[in-house]
Amino acid sequence: MHYKNLFIFPVISLVLLASGCGVALAATHTETVTETPATANKKEVAPKKELKAKLVEVKKERVKNYIVKASQRLNKNLERLATSTSRIEEKIKKFDEKGADTVGAKAKLAEAKAAIEQAAALVSALVTDGEKLLAEKIKPKEMFEKGRELVKLAVESVKTAHAKLVETITILKNK
Repeated sequence: MHYKNLFIFPVISLVLLASGCGVALAATHTETVTETPATANKKEVAPKKELKAKLVEVKKERVKNYIVKASQRLNKNLERLATSTSRIEEKIKKFDEKGADTVGAKAKLAEAKAAIEQAAALVSALVTDGEKLLAEKIKPKEMFEKGRELVKLAVESVKTAHAKLVETITILKNK
């Protein structure tokens, strides 16, 4: 029974009693009140379980979207790092043609390439590890925490690769 009905019935009953139609209202009023709070709760138990299941599915979908978007973002960063690497290689070639010493820059660039490859491997594994995580039977909160840890590892590897490229550039600037 809704709270609006509690307000409407007394008002209508007063109006109808004044007009002499109280018997009809009393019959309709008792028919609507037949539902007890105990039966109302039993009817809501099944929808609560369904809602909880839907909520878990929505949370899993959010975790999946978080991991997928993070991997897309990191892949774009890796593409930018790859283009920067090719530009740095061109600069090193120009310095070699001029006769400058670029041994240190080449070594740092090799380290940067290795770090980029390692970061790319972690980012590509991020989606597959995320799918494995979603298949596990754990709480969505724990699932999100583990997904966040996976993303943090991938982000740190991309940051390390970027730092190596920055070191290469600083070596070239000092020439």
